[in-house]
Amino acid sequence: MSCKTVFIGNLASTVDEQALQSIFGSVGPIASLRSVKDASTGLSKGYAFCEYESAEAARKAVETLNGRNIDDRKVRVDLAQEPSIKGSFQQGKREDGDDAVLKAGPFGSKSAPSVFVPSAGPGGFGISAGGFGG
Repeated sequence: MSCKTVFIGNLASTVDEQALQSIFGSVGPIASLRSVKDASTGLSKGYAFCEYESAEAARKAVETLNGRNIDDRKVRVDLAQEPSIKGSFQQGKREDGDDAVLKAGPFGSKSAPSVFVPSAGPGGFGISAGGFGG
């Protein structure tokens, strides 16, 4: 699968979407452009995403615009990556096709999810892992 979206970083707060549209539109037709802003202040967070109509235009943007000075700042332009889950859990598929959450082990390995399974004891239900029940 080809990436059509570029990440634009290290933007000055003075750069607006119209300026980005003009600069990044020079390498190919743009499908969408989004400058990321702080929700509470409305100020730019210093980065944006530009989706092109073709992967070729996205590659051309990286080659020609990465490192360019825009409003006295050297911007970073790179192909955008799919979001990934960081931390101790990752979404995955079990062999039977059901969704499962896999825990990363101490060295990044994945193991089966930990699950408490109710078990019927002599007096009803208990928890098999904890000595509760009766």
